[in-house]
Amino acid sequence: MLLFLSHSGADTESAVELKRRILAAPAAREAELEVWLDKDDLSAGTAGWQPQLEEAIGRATAFCVYVGSGGVTNWVEREVRLGLSRATGDGAIPFIPVLATGARSATLPPFARQHQAVRDPLADPEALAGPIAAALGGARTPILIEEPYVGLRSMDEADAHVFFGREEEVADLVARLRRHPIVAVVADSGAGKSSLLRAGLVPAFRGGALLPETQSQPEGIGRHVVVMRPGGDPRKGLKHGVNRAAEALGLDADARARLRRRIDLADPSETAFAIRCDLPVETETLLVIDQFEELLTEASPEAATGFARFLLALIDPGARRGIRVALTIRADYFNLLRSSPELFDPLTAEDGAARMRLRRVSDAGLDALVEKPLAMAGFRDAADSGALLTAIRRDISDWWSDRAKSRSRILAPRVFTEILTGCDGQSGS
Repeated sequence: MLLFLSHSGADTESAVELKRRILAAPAAREAELEVWLDKDDLSAGTAGWQPQLEEAIGRATAFCVYVGSGGVTNWVEREVRLGLSRATGDGAIPFIPVLATGARSATLPPFARQHQAVRDPLADPEALAGPIAAALGGARTPILIEEPYVGLRSMDEADAHVFFGREEEVADLVARLRRHPIVAVVADSGAGKSSLLRAGLVPAFRGGALLPETQSQPEGIGRHVVVMRPGGDPRKGLKHGVNRAAEALGLDADARARLRRRIDLADPSETAFAIRCDLPVETETLLVIDQFEELLTEASPEAATGFARFLLALIDPGARRGIRVALTIRADYFNLLRSSPELFDPLTAEDGAARMRLRRVSDAGLDALVEKPLAMAGFRDAADSGALLTAIRRDISDWWSDRAKSRSRILAPRVFTEILTGCDGQSGS
């Protein structure tokens, strides 16, 4: 039996100790349980570390992810995705989140809230029996708290575990952010821009996806996200975003108020510390600006210009602040950014390399969007799933055809709306 133990670089020391204690437990010794940990088991001089991880997860009979006290900022997206696929596919294996002391339930990654987790095994010797029993006890599939489809609302980070169908687009966006400190996602209204950033990019960023494929998780590096909307007052919007991020970190009301007071668009250096919520300077930070067109339609020209200049100063490579910006903007408003050339120019340079045009979901993506949430909810009837997918494909095709003819927005097809909202919007479809 093989337990794969996943962890972020910031939690390496704790993961090593957890492995030692598991292997020393009588029940693990009796069952001859092995624990695979990258720190000990990655082989040097081979073709690369990622294939080794994939091969080990493929052999594993259980998957465990250690979430440290900074769980909201650190985990390993690639490994967790593979672990979840093993937990929900044929021959499902146990998926076991292990939460450190101080890992707050309200701020845990979606996969850790979704499963019954083991708490404090390093602080509580009795709790150590939990991951061992789960690893030895056979397969357990995830159980969704609510229906597998979220309906037509935009998805956010809490929905990341059921966000499927846009893996190629997330990978494209990640690749652009590796090369450019600011990237714009441009699409028509309702195309899924917000969901792509909030439910796709944000968890991928927290999981270290911006690291090169050939690089393993660096030790001691945290990742932090602030999500905002500019509205008519971008400074106020940034304050709201920082406040929510600080609350997720567990900061009290007084500490959050102090952070808000330090936000000054004329002082990017001090504001960068506030955006980072005073986490260590090594912390990588992603600022997500949703519905950026609000800056052009609601804010004054002076406020819009000032905020654009602030963003460029914030991500200045020479300042080495470790902050990247991803924004969404409606396609019909993008050219209005010409009024702020300091922002428009970097987004359109190199044939628009920092501008991602989001298209409709691919056929393969649609398959995943429909079938994978069903599988996670335990529904595996292939004939019924196939019939559902055929109906949705037909209606989606008709919808796009009608839209192309009319050149105007129409309502989504009835069957698609009903299926994704849980059968006429009622729970428990």
